[in-house]
Amino acid sequence: KMDRLKRQLARRLDELMDIVDEINEYIRTIDDSEMRQILSLRYVNNLTWQQIAHHLGYQDESVPRKRCDRFLKNDR
Repeated sequence: KMDRLKRQLARRLDELMDIVDEINEYIRTIDDSEMRQILSLRYVNNLTWQQIAHHLGYQDESVPRKRCDRFLKNDR
């Protein structure tokens, strides 16, 4: 049973790594360097909006969050 669980876990990890690769490929296509940073910090590095704001030099977490929301809404 443990071997089966290990195989399932390894398979799921491979699937998730494929998704991360797809996200990184998408992010690389974005012209705006700050938007690339925001998306990477949020969706690859899993940082909070406050951490992202601090990393980019903003006091308010709403700045990167709103930029990201607008970008994703307009990119569809």
